[in-house]
Amino acid sequence: MRVPFLLVLAIIPAASQSSLVHLRNASRPISRDFQVGERFEILITGAPKQPVSVRTTMHGRTDWSPVIGSTDSTGRWSTSGQFEKSDFGDWSEIWTVGDKLASPAIQFSVNAPCLPGGQGHSLISGPNIVLSCETAEGRRTVD
Repeated sequence: MRVPFLLVLAIIPAASQSSLVHLRNASRPISRDFQVGERFEILITGAPKQPVSVRTTMHGRTDWSPVIGSTDSTGRWSTSGQFEKSDFGDWSEIWTVGDKLASPAIQFSVNAPCLPGGQGHSLISGPNIVLSCETAEGRRTVD
């Protein structure tokens, strides 16, 4: 009976391994939201040497990326970047490692860096949003 028991122990970790995704605001690490101009970091952990891809939904459009990387021999993949004006709005992302969904599905917003209490206005037409407000650098329009 020892051989089947060992076989079960070897199969359980491989079958139960789930992929995780973590999105972090590198400019304001304690913040759960983002502003145009801030830096972000994404860390994926999962099975080693597997392709990584993401499905994004923004401004009512859904895009499925081709493979954008692969996990390394320890099962990690990461990237970083900075949000631009064109990233303004609500996002949702679903990441995959190999043929498995990573969790959690991520939802976040990239907001304008408006001053609290400053004057501003927005125009919404369907999925399009244009925001004009006072920022530390002066009046700014984000669309």
